[in-house]
Amino acid sequence: MKLVLLPAVGLLLLAGCGLPESSAIAQAQPGVPSEKPAEPAAPASAPTPAGTTTNVAVVTPPMPQLPPNLPEAAREIVKLSHSQVDDAVVTNFIANIDEPFHLDAEQIVYLRDLGLSAAVLEALLAREKQLGGVAKDA
Repeated sequence: MKLVLLPAVGLLLLAGCGLPESSAIAQAQPGVPSEKPAEPAAPASAPTPAGTTTNVAVVTPPMPQLPPNLPEAAREIVKLSHSQVDDAVVTNFIANIDEPFHLDAEQIVYLRDLGLSAAVLEALLAREKQLGGVAKDA
């Protein structure tokens, strides 16, 4: 008797789930194929198969208009920074600058406002000091 009641209770529960009656009955009875097997829900974002690439567009804002009194060395640093070159590369570039240059406070603030990191500004000022000392001795 207990075995007969369990499938009947299952049918009552499935009847309220929004499935067509024939699907509910077919799913409740083992061994009876349903009209159409239930499809698994698609994941929210399908993973990318291994070995494939995804194209991502990187939007770079236009190069800012640089003031005419900005030294050439600082202009080059702005170009590198604007191109999103890593700070380590930029500081390496700064270490190889040979031409003496001078930055005043307004230019340093301007470079910071453009987004140059503190590490890059420190490297630039240290190199300015090194080259300034060499230029005065020459």
